[in-house]
Amino acid sequence: SISFFEASTRTRLSFEAAMERLGGRVISTVGFQFSSISKGETLYDTMKMVEAYADIAVIRHPVEGSSRIAAGAVKIPVINAGDGAGQHPTQAILDLYTIISEKGTLDGLTVAFIGDLKYGRTIHSLINLLRHYKVRLFLISPPELALPESYKKLYKVILLLWKKRQTSKQFGIVT
Repeated sequence: SISFFEASTRTRLSFEAAMERLGGRVISTVGFQFSSISKGETLYDTMKMVEAYADIAVIRHPVEGSSRIAAGAVKIPVINAGDGAGQHPTQAILDLYTIISEKGTLDGLTVAFIGDLKYGRTIHSLINLLRHYKVRLFLISPPELALPESYKKLYKVILLLWKKRQTSKQFGIVT
């Protein structure tokens, strides 16, 4: 099942294509207006219904933590395809693959994340993956878009203040 309660083209189509290439069939819900959530049904109850029809569920939702709620409601695997400003682990896996394909390795790289670190769910997920490698991380943002404190506690990173003329030449990967 693909349940996308938030707009997406690439992520939704990539999951649909993958399921079909693996011989599966896709049942989907796209948008709140096409689900019983628009009538007051909870995400938990919606996922219980999805479980009756699907062997696996891919969910994208605008509320942070919604994938945890969905996974807690069902016994089938739930794939987080983005949840609010929280996480986007499937995009992070693709980013990790791209970095390894382009650079050959992760170990020893210096990576800079520049810009919106507060709401950037792909950055949150990619930092979570990169912390398992020997990577130097620089986080550069204006104070109002800094990485949330909850993430700073988890990661050993170098935090830099935003500078208008910050150069990206010193970094191996800039996102």
